[in-house]
Amino acid sequence: MDISDTAQFQAFIDAIPSPIALSDARRNVVMINTAFKQVFGYEMSDIPDLEQWYQQAYPDPAYRQTVESRWQHRMEDSIGKSKPFKPIELKVRCKSGETKAAKVSMTQLTQGDQTLNVVSFDDRLEQVYFHQRLWRQANFDGLTDLPNRQYFTERLHQEVLTSRRAQRAFALVLLNIDSFKSINENHGQSCGDALLVETSSRLQASVRNSDVVGRMSSDEFVILVRDIDPDKPDQLQTLAQKLASAIEAPFYIAQETLTITCSMGISIYPNDSDSPDILLSHANQALSRAKQTGRSAIHFFTQELHNEIQRTRYLKTAMQQALRDHSFEVFLQPIVRCSDSRCVKAEALARWRLPEEGFISPAEFIPIAEDNQFIHELGHQVFTKVTQMLNQLTKSVDPDFQISINKSGAQFVQGSLPTHRLWPMAMKNLRLHNQNLVIEITESVLLDTAEEVNNRINHFQKAGFQFAIDDFGTGYSSFAYLARFPASFLKIDRQFIQQIHSDQQMQVLCEAMIAMAHKMDMEVVAEGVETNEQFKLLNSLGCDYCQGFYFSKPLAFHEFEDWLEKSANKKNRA
Repeated sequence: MDISDTAQFQAFIDAIPSPIALSDARRNVVMINTAFKQVFGYEMSDIPDLEQWYQQAYPDPAYRQTVESRWQHRMEDSIGKSKPFKPIELKVRCKSGETKAAKVSMTQLTQGDQTLNVVSFDDRLEQVYFHQRLWRQANFDGLTDLPNRQYFTERLHQEVLTSRRAQRAFALVLLNIDSFKSINENHGQSCGDALLVETSSRLQASVRNSDVVGRMSSDEFVILVRDIDPDKPDQLQTLAQKLASAIEAPFYIAQETLTITCSMGISIYPNDSDSPDILLSHANQALSRAKQTGRSAIHFFTQELHNEIQRTRYLKTAMQQALRDHSFEVFLQPIVRCSDSRCVKAEALARWRLPEEGFISPAEFIPIAEDNQFIHELGHQVFTKVTQMLNQLTKSVDPDFQISINKSGAQFVQGSLPTHRLWPMAMKNLRLHNQNLVIEITESVLLDTAEEVNNRINHFQKAGFQFAIDDFGTGYSSFAYLARFPASFLKIDRQFIQQIHSDQQMQVLCEAMIAMAHKMDMEVVAEGVETNEQFKLLNSLGCDYCQGFYFSKPLAFHEFEDWLEKSANKKNRA
């Protein structure tokens, strides 16, 4: 190719798809091709010489000096030592201000006494960097620059394969910041983000370089602790405590001092599982148990925990079916008036019977119902059956017969069924008086200051429903709350009644509660009465009603009716 024929040579380099620039011995830029203009945006008039090119393409003085130095070394190696010019990876600033990565090479063309430096730019390197950036964005958390859930899970799968071959163990520590939502709500998201970034730094500083820290979700981190002794969990406990101490040290953010706590769940390979997905699930189960026990807790996965969780899942599924089938039963336990030993009330108790197991304890299924929002439908079904029972008992026994129905705090909150409106209508349709139904709540409901809870309780009271405070004495036991909430009945918890005959202090406490309740125009129901001696003593202390196995266990409705008849016959014979 005759480089003296400028037009012909220009056409030749314009046909080349990569950017090309030519300079002479006097460092003048003598030619650029079309690709150069398209990729970098510069015209010949923009860069008449190499000084102008360097100024514009590498505007940062320190970086420009580095480029010139590296270029000079490569030129000396190539020309002075007759070596091939080794390409340089450079970041070139385009005329638009955008920066592009390119691999730059140089060769010399000589014809006669004319020598030109031909510089070619391979901008495909920018595509490589672009794909690298995409990969990083897909695999690393944008805020903390930690491996995200997807990438950490991939590394976990690889670690299982590596550890299996090497016959070594590792641990997964799942760490959740307690009540992180309140940080964002009270201090703003920018403060929360800064706290997360600092948390990630503290976690990385607390583990070895060989360990891996990842971010699983907004407030949840995970640490893969490599090469451990699976038979020495105390070493992991020490590490977990070290992590907790790092997290619980004060944070100084935006002129504020913040303190947080964290909960951790730990699973171990291969003791707990050799499956990466199951190991993560086990660590999550342990974390859930840690958070249930309170803030700043550490819990290791155990088979007992797994069995308990499997049991809960099984009961959850079975409960959904039971609610669809309306197969929950309602039993009644008699409440006897102390003055004449006559049953004038009963407490309704939900009972669940599984064909293969028999009755499931309410202590087991009620928390599941509350945690999964089943409590609303369960409460509605219990209410419906209670109204049917009341419809019969107010006709066959006493028009004023009352049935107490338990209502948890969850049934008063926003989003639950509007029972404060539905129940009065249902009672009216059955021509029942609202006073026939007593709503039992615990002390914890009284402590709920949510406006919706108070509004619903007030609505019930205005409609004529009576309230009973259940399990009194086991919670905050503050009569100040009772003064603010005019209940009709106070139910003394069974733990006081069980010792009332043998413990003088318990007797004094019961007597004081009865007297105080009467002063506040409340009647008293003693729960858990099991002996005639307890009944007589409570009667002598002025207790109004008693309930317990001394009279009867909870009964199915037909059994309750039989019990009422036998009790009436026995009283008549007496």
